[in-house]
Amino acid sequence: VSTTNTANLGAGVYTVTFTNASGCPFTKTITILESPKPVWKLNLFSGVKCDENFDGQIDVNLNDITPVIIGNSSLFTVHYYLNQNDANLGNNNYIQNPATWSYTTNTTIWVRAFSQYCPGEVKQLDFKKGNDIPVSKTEDSVTECDNADNNEDGIKTVNLGSYISNFTALSGVTATYYDNLNAAQNSGTVIPNPVSVNQSGVYYLRLHKANYCDVIVKLNVTILIPKKSTVLKDKAICPGTITQLDAGPGFDSYLWSTGETTQTIDVPVGNYWVDLTFNGCTFRQHVTVSSVPMPTITGVEIMGTTVTVNVSGGNPPYQYAIDNGNYQSSNVFHNVRGGDHTIYVISSDNCGPVSYEITVVEPYNVITPNADGINDVLNYSALLKKDAPFMQIFDRYGKIVFVGDKNNRYTWDGRAFGKAVPTGSYWLVMHWTEPGVATPSQYSGWVLVKNRD
Repeated sequence: VSTTNTANLGAGVYTVTFTNASGCPFTKTITILESPKPVWKLNLFSGVKCDENFDGQIDVNLNDITPVIIGNSSLFTVHYYLNQNDANLGNNNYIQNPATWSYTTNTTIWVRAFSQYCPGEVKQLDFKKGNDIPVSKTEDSVTECDNADNNEDGIKTVNLGSYISNFTALSGVTATYYDNLNAAQNSGTVIPNPVSVNQSGVYYLRLHKANYCDVIVKLNVTILIPKKSTVLKDKAICPGTITQLDAGPGFDSYLWSTGETTQTIDVPVGNYWVDLTFNGCTFRQHVTVSSVPMPTITGVEIMGTTVTVNVSGGNPPYQYAIDNGNYQSSNVFHNVRGGDHTIYVISSDNCGPVSYEITVVEPYNVITPNADGINDVLNYSALLKKDAPFMQIFDRYGKIVFVGDKNNRYTWDGRAFGKAVPTGSYWLVMHWTEPGVATPSQYSGWVLVKNRD
């Protein structure tokens, strides 16, 4: 065939027929396909980036962007240009290492997608630096007082997160924590929070919030050791008295649980505390004022005119006194006259005495029931104050002439069976138990009755 015919055809299926010189026709079917165009999805592209490693430039892997912005990118060769004219020309001035491209200021580049069948298409991409989290400062120094565990060793667990607000007023900001700047810049090893601080520490907080670029701030933490009082001690005082509590000098301020703000306070028995402030730290120190344990008179043994006092509790040694007499170290009193008496005991604390009422039964053996008012009756009414009292009087034949009880008040007027008994000797038997004493007391003896026959 020596003749050429040219036609501009669109996509479709065509039949081509030609006849050779011999007059023979030839037919051929031709399919013309339209080469695909790039499917641009620029709405999925965000050119706002952050300097993640804080080296002053923003690193971008343009290869990662290609499938985002071109839906069918595998059908094309894609080049990125720093100059729009170069992009339009499709020359070789494109970015040679798209995986390691970076920018330091807001930048525009152009992307060209082309194939062997169609001319290239060019689109503009804008890259910007994102907004940093707004901070009022990039470094701060704080102090905390070591009074959490009451041992004041300069070691304290500190919640670094509680200081985020020292740097930014923006809400919803979180942080990761590092002990060196390099780790913070390169998202290295994170330290746990809260952190144990020994005396002092330097920490880096990498602040985060959605739609903002991270910011690194520096936090210097110093642990202050509170000052305790060395003179404030627990005290024991006598019941019903007051004492002075002294926190000692050298503090910036005092605040007692009573509301007082002085170095000393006067208080009764109770539990108290004082807040002692020194060098910016406040330490709450507790102190107890207790009552001195008082002795207890557990019982008094009375044998005739001898009185023995039994005591427990309190703080020995004890001192003993009877009525208005002087105190003595012995718990035994001799030749105590009959009647009511008061025993007093004090302990070594020298607080007010404890007391105990007793009644001494004093034997006597002569009555003259002649109505002269002298020795008319045998009066043992003191037995009314004893436990389990017993009293009987017998004549010389063993016949009971009197039985004491609470009705007759253990008092005999020398009469039996309604008439005066004959003058003579009678036998008296008594026994009782002193209150609080297990051992009973006993007495027996004769009684001389002088009656007018």
